[in-house]
Amino acid sequence: GIKLKLIPIGGFGLALGIAGTGFIPGGSPGFYASMILIGFFGGFFIVPLSSFLQDIAPNDKRGRILGASALLTSISGVIAILISLAFTQLKVGLGHQMLFFVIPTILATWYVSSLIKSSKVEA
Repeated sequence: GIKLKLIPIGGFGLALGIAGTGFIPGGSPGFYASMILIGFFGGFFIVPLSSFLQDIAPNDKRGRILGASALLTSISGVIAILISLAFTQLKVGLGHQMLFFVIPTILATWYVSSLIKSSKVEA
């Protein structure tokens, strides 16, 4: 079955990795360890979430739902880039930019976790 309990673990691990990149100097072993955490826990977050979405989508609407999900993911990425560009224009350092993204990551993790809990599916 789909391990939905991995989603909050992944989200909070992702936030930890992002925070690490904000606090640890770039190019150091700790920085690279933080990048590994981002990739590792990002998988814990996105894989069960994508699997769950595919599983609950009705067969006749699955393509549209997955397409909408991909579009929202892309739009979110563009928004993150625009925020980062604005921070760069305001001379906000990369470390502080990364720390900024910790809060939305935690909020998104909490929100997605609460949606899954309220959907009454077996985690």
